[in-house]
Amino acid sequence: MNFNIFNTLILLGTIQGFIFAGVVLFLKKYRSKSSYLMVIMITAVALNSLQYYLKDVGYISYWNLMGIWYLPYATLNCTLLYLYTKTLLIPEYKIPLKEKLLFIPFVFFLLSTTVYKISLFKNPLDKNIEVNYENFANFHEIFAVFYSLFLVAMSYRIVLNYQKNSRNYNSTIVQPKVIWLKVTLILLFVVVFIYAYLMLKVVLNPQVPVNFYALWISNSFMIYWLGHIGIYKYGIQQERQNIRKYSLDKRVTVEIDSK
Repeated sequence: MNFNIFNTLILLGTIQGFIFAGVVLFLKKYRSKSSYLMVIMITAVALNSLQYYLKDVGYISYWNLMGIWYLPYATLNCTLLYLYTKTLLIPEYKIPLKEKLLFIPFVFFLLSTTVYKISLFKNPLDKNIEVNYENFANFHEIFAVFYSLFLVAMSYRIVLNYQKNSRNYNSTIVQPKVIWLKVTLILLFVVVFIYAYLMLKVVLNPQVPVNFYALWISNSFMIYWLGHIGIYKYGIQQERQNIRKYSLDKRVTVEIDSK
């Protein structure tokens, strides 16, 4: 077994992700469309980290990872982020069909991965299937880099447009939410660029092993950021605003008789 400080941080981030997801699902104050999208995204990131943690410490081999555990989460996370951004800024927003089509890349890669897994199960000694599957997985990762950059950029544009054009923009209430979203998207840009750099090394030198610790530790940090800051801290702030609003709405004025 290969245990070290790096894969321990990855494991802690994974466990943290599952805890945050459970908290949101069981507490009523977090029951909103944006919170559920955030839960799915955090769970997907945690599961993605978990499968590579198991491989890194030696619980499973590379081909057990690819043939059993591997799922194309990378094209799912960025789509969830885009929809989360919209529903957080506009809670009553209904996701139209054209935006649901953003899940097509994930569905395509998921179905293709399933076909490869079935082929590997039926023909475990066929090396051509292994080579094709590995090339396909690399293609998915490269596509996910560009797709993620595109959707993170579109999400940032949505935040800027909302801040600029929303007639209902209230700086004292909405400003913390907008600032948090901007910082989150900038951090995600950094994570995606790390992802792009590592995949470039894989493409240019396919025979040389590439260490992905920087990416998975960044993912663990993003789980903490999204879960603790985005859900827990922002949830408390939103609850305080709701209490304040309720108090103002229920304020009773007393009229004193002049006599």
